[in-house]
Amino acid sequence: MAQAFYHVTDLDTRQIFVNNLYNSTNMAPKHPYIDEARKGAFLTLLDEGYPIPPAAKKAKINTKTACGIKKRADQIIIFNDAHNLPPPSLHDQVSIAPKLGRPHVLSELDINSLDCTISSDRHHREMGQFEVAQELDLKASKSTIRTAARSHKIHQVKPTKKLSLTPIQMAERYEIALSRKDWTLDDWRRVVFSDEASILVREHRGPNKISRKPDERYNPDCIEVRYNNYSEAMFWGCFSYDFKGPCHVYYPETANEKIKYEKMMDDHNAAQMDAIQEEWDKLQVADAIKWTALGRKKPGKPALFKNFVKNYPCIMKREKGKGGIDYM
Repeated sequence: MAQAFYHVTDLDTRQIFVNNLYNSTNMAPKHPYIDEARKGAFLTLLDEGYPIPPAAKKAKINTKTACGIKKRADQIIIFNDAHNLPPPSLHDQVSIAPKLGRPHVLSELDINSLDCTISSDRHHREMGQFEVAQELDLKASKSTIRTAARSHKIHQVKPTKKLSLTPIQMAERYEIALSRKDWTLDDWRRVVFSDEASILVREHRGPNKISRKPDERYNPDCIEVRYNNYSEAMFWGCFSYDFKGPCHVYYPETANEKIKYEKMMDDHNAAQMDAIQEEWDKLQVADAIKWTALGRKKPGKPALFKNFVKNYPCIMKREKGKGGIDYM
């Protein structure tokens, strides 16, 4: 057996030499992956008349690897000619060849069909993803269907809760938002935000998740309308920019509490009647002067004092219907 002798004087240098020798003999060098740009550059140089070795050297590709790239490009050209297909583009010639291994259970067409069906309406969003796949006759397991849906960013989540608004309410909210889009920090400091949370009975039972993508949160078929009725108790709180107000829990009134609060509201309204009467008289005098100056009789029915009192801001009244807080 042949032996090699190396004369190294310094101990540290000897150790470095042994390490380099071990790495060079036992660890294969890691060649960088040949991307499509370098493959395309190599094939372009061949088209310009360069032989394979100089072209491979210019593209910084190993000569043996370059021969394989040229062989595969020729095979693609021959295949297209044999099947009367158009000449392959440079991108087709340098594309990665299909790898061996287990074929995919679902094709991209199947996954797109699953995506479109789930996103078609509310009924399919509420269905399980595997049930939708069975409806489409896709032969795959539950985990495969779930993985395919996640590849298109479709997840099982709770529907977005949103109040049911009429077109008029939507327009009013939009106008309010536009009127405040240029507010400064000092303007927002003067705003008090309030919210309430009601405990509802007869909640939605059974499966309560839907399938959607992240950007489909506010799609009409991803929203579940919530209502403020059937509340057993209500939690109410408010806060401003630098202050957090007290929180209250309101429960349904008893018969005695209802009598008590109605008396409190009547006493409050009675205390406001003198100021209301004075303002009413001033408005009637100003209105009479206006129409006398015009020399005409005021059209329509005359205004009634009881309607003026009913709509006066300082008057406390109990609203009809359930929900809301009208007592303290």
